[in-house]
Amino acid sequence: MTNFEVNLKRIVLGAKAARSVERAALYIQSQLKKRYDCHLEIVRNIPPKGGDIVLGIIGDGTSSAPIFPRSTEEIVLWYDGGKNSPVFALGGSESVIMAVAGKLSRAVQFLSGKMYLPSLSIYEHPAFQVRGHTFANHKQNNTYDKWDWEHWEEYLTEMAAWGNNIAILYPLHPTRWEGSLPFDNPPWFSDPEHEKEFYRQFEIQLKIPQLCHELGMRYGIWIPVNDVFPEEVTRQPEITKYGGTFVCPSIPEARRHINAIREKLFSILPAIDVLFLPSHDDGGCPGCEKCNPWAPVYLDLVKEQYNIVKKYHPNCKVWLSQQGLTSSETRYLAEWLNHEKPEWIEAVAYGPFSEVMTFEDPLSKSEDALLSLEHYEYDGSISGPVNRLRALLPGQYQLILYPDEAHVSDCQYPVMGIDPIVEYVWGREDGPAPRPREMKNLHKYTCGPSNGSIPYSEGNTDDLNKFVWSVLSWNPHQSAEEITYEYAKWFFGSSVAQEAKEMILTIEEVLNNPIYANPMVGKAKELLETCEKQEPSLLENWRWLNLRIGVLMLNYIQQVSTRDRQLRWVLHYRVSAWKSLPDPRSGLHQTINYVEKQFLQTNSLLRDIIWTRDKLFSIQKLNIRGVTKLQNSYAEIDVLLEKWKDVLNQLETGKLRTFPEKHKAIADPVENIENVNKEVYHGISLVEPIQEFSWEKGAAKWRWS
Repeated sequence: MTNFEVNLKRIVLGAKAARSVERAALYIQSQLKKRYDCHLEIVRNIPPKGGDIVLGIIGDGTSSAPIFPRSTEEIVLWYDGGKNSPVFALGGSESVIMAVAGKLSRAVQFLSGKMYLPSLSIYEHPAFQVRGHTFANHKQNNTYDKWDWEHWEEYLTEMAAWGNNIAILYPLHPTRWEGSLPFDNPPWFSDPEHEKEFYRQFEIQLKIPQLCHELGMRYGIWIPVNDVFPEEVTRQPEITKYGGTFVCPSIPEARRHINAIREKLFSILPAIDVLFLPSHDDGGCPGCEKCNPWAPVYLDLVKEQYNIVKKYHPNCKVWLSQQGLTSSETRYLAEWLNHEKPEWIEAVAYGPFSEVMTFEDPLSKSEDALLSLEHYEYDGSISGPVNRLRALLPGQYQLILYPDEAHVSDCQYPVMGIDPIVEYVWGREDGPAPRPREMKNLHKYTCGPSNGSIPYSEGNTDDLNKFVWSVLSWNPHQSAEEITYEYAKWFFGSSVAQEAKEMILTIEEVLNNPIYANPMVGKAKELLETCEKQEPSLLENWRWLNLRIGVLMLNYIQQVSTRDRQLRWVLHYRVSAWKSLPDPRSGLHQTINYVEKQFLQTNSLLRDIIWTRDKLFSIQKLNIRGVTKLQNSYAEIDVLLEKWKDVLNQLETGKLRTFPEKHKAIADPVENIENVNKEVYHGISLVEPIQEFSWEKGAAKWRWS
């Protein structure tokens, strides 16, 4: 592809340019200024000339272009390479104009102080109708509830520039707000700190609907159908059964509390385009005979809450889910949709716990067999459930993928090969988890029967994954490698894009394999150092810091894991040399010093990790909580060290007098580190031992009995 030198000067808008087009212009202007120190003037309704970018949508008075979008979701990028030719960047509607701005901005190259563009003659339209993400900004996530307005504005703008046309948020998740009754008259808070933080967050949430609309995106909210504030249950425990803050809808007073919260929330929000009401996760009334089966109760609550929301937002559409429903309940939901055909319901979301599971043979005559996971003959257990759900739903309703893109364990799509120590440190979302190849495969296996996706995120440890899903929602044919390279080039610069891409893919490979003696850990560290040497400014880039800390943490865990294996062997034999002495103090003291010196070897790396964590949090409010789970040992050698220090003190003060006391105090911690891994895997044996001697019963003994 030939690149042509360009001298961009202005962005020309139509006379009737909408606010979304202005936002798109500001995006191009700010990105080229920040990256290339290019100053573009934004003007309206003037004839374009060479060096101009003509930006607009159908019907807004945009100057004549050689080609125009032919449908509302189509985009056009056109440039013939001539010095006197404008660049045309056009969208069929407001829902894609930010995507036009993003694609054009990413097409610009800067080499040797000059800007270049390839010749462009692009007609494109997104593959999927629904393209967005679910930002779970409740108390639990590692980022969003700590964001200021500027963070939200920047991030959602970038999402729109990569093709998103909807954002789902949690403006209020009542069950997570302990010590708060913000909708009481007067409002009540347990302390001023709770009050200040609630209003700080809520005021931001009230501004986001308008931001979404200005970016050409729909704004949706997620809220369970039956949770209330914890203080309400504290004051009236009779409104709940066994669900805590998920109160019993069969109790009239509980129903009143449920609807009062939603009435207030819906009336305050300036816009709601989509009301996403999940069936479970969260929601439900466990153990209640009146509320089970749950599906009929759930749908009654959905109807009530739609009747509330339509008073304030008459064009709002409702999304359902069948998360956590049994196969019979899922059939009930589908039959209700098929019989009632409510036009106000737009879609059913397929997310965590949507895998409708039975254990019936699908060839049997049982009704449950229709939704069985057993023996699905096509793409297996990943694609089977979503295909069945699509087949079950009436055709007028969209099926929206709601996959978990954030978590690495205890989740819908765990990292199956993850090392146990890494899994402990990473938790669910406590460490960076770039998974471009896995996300590509998950999209490939599930996207076919869907109308699009809104992957679930609990903070920005999954930042790259969001961009993978965003690109695939537009063009599912792009490879994970291509998307990762585009991400690296855009956010880290072309000079390190290839190495950064390789580093990201290497992180994913390490996360999917054992950590001990894994050469990919060292490779990731080398790539990290190469990029930082080439571009020192990366240390001020939060996305780089997010990846950086992942590489460093994996390197740290590998070093500790290797040291643990070596120390277990060394201590076993070194301690044997002095633990039986009448006075073991000298040997114990020397061994303690030896272990402490070994621990010192990772201190420098740990300091670098802590610096990176703190820097990342200061810039992005992203808390890599796994750092607090970094240890000097994962074989309890650090515990042994503390116990030995106490034993040495007891020896020095004469508290341990007899040889058996001394020997036990020293030997027991050593035996513990030798058994720690064995105990993890000890369960119920399936095989009886061979009886080596007629008088022995059970496992073979070390001594004759």
